[in-house]
Amino acid sequence: MKSDDLTQFNSINYIKPSKIVLKKSLGDFILMKFNFEDEFKLVSFRRCFPLSNENKYISVIDKDENEIGIIKDLDEFSKEIRNLILNDLSIRYFMPKINDILKIKEEGGYYYWEVVTDMGDREFIIKSGEENVNLLKHNMLSIEDIEGNRYCILDYKKLSKKSQKMISIFT
Repeated sequence: MKSDDLTQFNSINYIKPSKIVLKKSLGDFILMKFNFEDEFKLVSFRRCFPLSNENKYISVIDKDENEIGIIKDLDEFSKEIRNLILNDLSIRYFMPKINDILKIKEEGGYYYWEVVTDMGDREFIIKSGEENVNLLKHNMLSIEDIEGNRYCILDYKKLSKKSQKMISIFT
């Protein structure tokens, strides 16, 4: 990549509340007018820091996966706009938080988990290997099952001693 090609990365287009209009389409997609454009564009949202800054630095992406800009802080936006964006993000970042581990059983190269989450009791399977359980920061664990679903343990050291012992092979 030539240095001239890097100029696109030198500045960040921060999106201000006064510069956008958001609405839902008939199919529940989010449409946005940016900088007083004539037409609405289909957009989606991605968190730049999904675990540490959930409501700050939100990337706005068009239908072709190009970044339109960054929302610095959702709190700067009206409640209505904030709720539209948060609803979109909650679908993309559905991640139950594990509060207790009832059972982990290893069989045939897979671990079968039974857990209690903030969304109720769950059962899921992960492949053997450490790549499915990741230590993120300050005792926080991210777990991805064989179907691509993610779970989070905010602080595994705050789990019961029994739960800590069960996950010790992953930590």
